Formats: sequence, C-alpha cells, structure tokens
Amino acid sequence: HFLESNTKLMFLDISSNQFSWKPSLFEEQLRCLDRINMQGLKLWPNPFAEHFKEYQFLTVTTLDSLEALDGYEIDSNLRADLRKEAENLRKRGIDYTIFDIRVEEKARRNVLADDTGTAITGTTVPRLKEMTDKLSSMLDDPNELHQHVNSFSEMVQNTWSAHFHDRKQLMEVSRTAAEIESGAAPVRSMHSEEEHQEVGDFVVKMQQALDRY
Repeated sequence: HFLESNTKLMFLDISSNQFSWKPSLFEEQLRCLDRINMQGLKLWPNPFAEHFKEYQFLTVTTLDSLEALDGYEIDSNLRADLRKEAENLRKRGIDYTIFDIRVEEKARRNVLADDTGTAITGTTVPRLKEMTDKLSSMLDDPNELHQHVNSFSEMVQNTWSAHFHDRKQLMEVSRTAAEIESGAAPVRSMHSEEEHQEVGDFVVKMQQALDRY
C-alpha cells in the first residue's frame, strides 16, 4: 500500500492491466486510496471489472474527492444519488462479500460457455423506449405474457450488467431518415424534455404492468 503515503497523487491510471481482485478485496484497495486526495481514476478495462460492474458505484461512494472515473465526470447530483443508495445498503447490512459469490458464478458460466463452443458476446443495452414498448406489449398481448416478460427481463439484465459507459444508450433515439441522409449519426442523445417524457412513460407502463399482474 505504498500509495497511502503519496499524498500528492491526484490522477491514477491502472486500466488495461491484469488486476483480478474479488469485490471485497477491491473495496479494501479503495480504502487505501481514500486517504489520498484523488481526483481522477481509470480502472477499466481490468479482469476484476468484467463481472463486477458495481465497481463504479463502490468507487464513487468511497472516494469523496474523485471528480472523474474512467474518463467520465462525476457531478454532484450523481454523487448525492449514489451516496443515498450506499447508505440504504449499509442500513440493510449488505457488504460486498456477497458479490464475491456472484462474480465467481458469472466466471463459471463463461467457462462453461467456452467449453461448449458457445460464443460469448457483449450485452446490448436497449433504449428506454424499447423497454417501454415491451411493457406495452405485456399489457396489450396477455396471451404472450410469458414471452414478453422473458424479453423484458433480458433487457433489464443487459442494462444492469453493462458497463456504465454503455448505459447512455438508454437515453438515445433514432434520427429521421432525412437527418441521416444529411450526414448526421443514426442516433442521438435525448434532450432533457424528451428524457423527462420518456422516463414518465416508462414509469406509468411499469406501474400498470405491476398492478395488472
């Protein structure tokens, strides 16, 4: 833990290495960095992060001085929201040793997939509108409820397991054909008004589905 005494260290890049800490051990490593006024930290990619996407949450809530993680800025609103969630976890007596088991299970599943020749591909983060549409399908087509529920569960799992860099795809929308023909990218990020509307629609559909089923 030689870093503990390096109080002038402000930025640390340990990405693209072979660190394979268990989640509980990773938390211990962060505690060492918490004694430093760290402002920027790059961790991705590393083996420990492949099956432990929550490392982002743990890092931001542990290192109070951190201003950027993996090249992405941490604003005050994000930090406040994550701290509330961290406090809820602490009140429920949850610690990160439970993730050790989950990480091991994910690694075993990948090994089994390799042994059977099944290709392992990255997850695709759905757009929020796609998830809202899937909830609508549950409500409009109850005869295929099981299929719709499985599909929605897969969307949720893909979003949860994705790296936070990729989760921004949730708030993307397709451009019009005219925009694409003019040279614009096929997708764009939502405007704040669009985000508010889309999140509201999702919440309404989710509540309707929960009330019905």
